[in-house]
Amino acid sequence: MFRSTFAVGIAALMGTCGCSQPAAINHRANNALCSTLAGPGDCGCTAGTGGASCSGPEFTCTSDNDCTQGINGRCIHSGAGAGCGCTYDQCSSDNDCPTTETCACHGSPYTYGSDNFCVAGNCRIDSDCGINGFCSASGEPSIVGYFCHTPQDTCINDNDCSAHDCRNTPSEPRCVYSRSVKRWQCACIPIPV
Repeated sequence: MFRSTFAVGIAALMGTCGCSQPAAINHRANNALCSTLAGPGDCGCTAGTGGASCSGPEFTCTSDNDCTQGINGRCIHSGAGAGCGCTYDQCSSDNDCPTTETCACHGSPYTYGSDNFCVAGNCRIDSDCGINGFCSASGEPSIVGYFCHTPQDTCINDNDCSAHDCRNTPSEPRCVYSRSVKRWQCACIPIPV
């Protein structure tokens, strides 16, 4: 299903040199994270406590019990601003996503919310990428998909990229998959706020 020319290229490379590529830190050996239940939401707003007001348009929920419109509803703080909102799981396993997508489960690299969602890519787990292959999450800044590493990659992990290259921008160096050149390479990714 996901076996691509990238996987064939990796398998061919391993066969000719008898070696293996360096280990990818954020790779997906299996989809075990999807079987782990997400923790409770982090809203933490209780009306009347400490003078906090938990009403208004910025509060669509104040506890997980308010989130009943989807699967595994959680009430989470909405970020830098005040307020809380519900998040729901779009998937609970890879099989809940279209065949060309992967379920990015809570706890996956570059997922900052508490919900599971389907993302595009060319692999779901490492074995989709051939012998000794790695299927990794590409974060720009949040996860945008899972992709096989290739013999043409210029990086494997984020720490392969130099902070020096991003010193003039409010960003961090990250190893990401480029759909235009079909390989992993370093890029300066804006820091999420």
